[in-house]
Amino acid sequence: MRTALVLTAVLSITTTTAAEPPRAILREGDSLGGNQTVRYIIGPHTNGGAAVVARVQAGPAPFELTDHLWGSLSGEAPGVLRSAGIVGDREVHWFHDSPFASESGSLFYGALSTYLPTLDQRWGVWRDDSVIVEEGESVPGLRDRVWDQLFVRHCSSDGSALVYEGTTLQPGSGIMRDRLLISTAQPEPLLVSGRLIPGLGVAMISGGGVIIREPGFSRSGDHFSAIVLVEELGIAMVVDGAAALAHGAPMTNMGTIPAASGGVPGERWGMFAYSAIDGDGHWVQSGDTVDGPAGGEGYLAWDGDIIFRAGQPIYDGTVIAEYSDVGDLAMNDDGDVVMYWRTMVDGIERDVLIVNGRAVLQSGDQVDWNGDGKLDAATFDRFWEGDSFPYVDPNTVAVTERDAAGRIAVTFAGWADPNGPGGSLPVRTMVQVPFDTTIEGLEQDGEPGVGLGDLIVVLANYGRREMNGLPGDVNMDGTVDFADIVAILAEWGS
Repeated sequence: MRTALVLTAVLSITTTTAAEPPRAILREGDSLGGNQTVRYIIGPHTNGGAAVVARVQAGPAPFELTDHLWGSLSGEAPGVLRSAGIVGDREVHWFHDSPFASESGSLFYGALSTYLPTLDQRWGVWRDDSVIVEEGESVPGLRDRVWDQLFVRHCSSDGSALVYEGTTLQPGSGIMRDRLLISTAQPEPLLVSGRLIPGLGVAMISGGGVIIREPGFSRSGDHFSAIVLVEELGIAMVVDGAAALAHGAPMTNMGTIPAASGGVPGERWGMFAYSAIDGDGHWVQSGDTVDGPAGGEGYLAWDGDIIFRAGQPIYDGTVIAEYSDVGDLAMNDDGDVVMYWRTMVDGIERDVLIVNGRAVLQSGDQVDWNGDGKLDAATFDRFWEGDSFPYVDPNTVAVTERDAAGRIAVTFAGWADPNGPGGSLPVRTMVQVPFDTTIEGLEQDGEPGVGLGDLIVVLANYGRREMNGLPGDVNMDGTVDFADIVAILAEWGS
């Protein structure tokens, strides 16, 4: 029996400028050398800007596939970095969760391998060619427990802190007992099923309690957000291991949304979907509500306050489609937030990529297909959330930290039409979109040029604190203050 391929792409981030268009950086059908052809691209991650890592499948045919780690960590031409096969006393079969790369060039990933001396298969967490922890080993801090399944969730930018999630077994029982989220930089687990969550008074569901979606982490790993199943209350939002609070009230499934958080009378939190967190501990979270305004159940919240809803405009005036939900989101340490959602254009719903409350790419928009820095006939078609083979997380959007000039790069996995709409079947594509926070924030009043109208917007919102890019936030730091007035005056008349 052939093993399904999970190839990991590791692509260096090069500094982009505002003039550069969205570009395809890896496409279904691309050759990796030999008989390896890219088939699938899944779940890019970035760790500050050293590299973008993604899961892809490749091979000569859909059912003849091989596993690899592939890419470029230091700016050299990309190529195969690791391959399935014999590694010491193990035979690696596939990489079963999203990989991460540190700025020092190390790769962290999960893999299923066979331990050759005994021929038993084991889940494991790996750094480069070495196993850090694997199935069957004792779990630190828990008596009579051994690891079962293991997944890498984050590594700090310098690689010193690794976060992994796993389930445990009681030796000899074959029964799943616990689910843990562990950081190598912390003496105690971040989350443990069956233990009380501070601020909630109830515990994460025991017996392998589920962490919904992939947790969000700051670059260092010091802050994290998670959506978990808890006893009695159902689903809860957790920040740094304690209940996430919306104006003092824990955020739980079917809990009342405070009016101060943007809730209307009788409105309750529904399903929580995605979350992310920055280096200062500010967090964003998406989901839907119950008994909210018609068509506006889907939302994005910042620190527990609803700032965007389906059916209503975002910061740049783009109106989100009614009854639509955020598909995925990410956040860097600077507080820049990226997500994809849906908008309605001429009666047709389109997927839209949003950065700091601004629509930057929609279905039908052209992209640079061949890497020459110019827009081609190829167009972005839609986003997607993983694929049909096992052990795939749903993440499809990643964002770098700002460079010295205030520029970031957003990378996502989706579908694109190589010859434009109707010209060919869409193919799986990893796209990178440049965004310059120093330029995008200058436009405040919707009119060309920087002038009085922009200054009026800044003054009208002076003192306001919210997500990066809010009205009047010229430098996109989340606060409208004197620095934004200075930025407007510095570009006056341009």
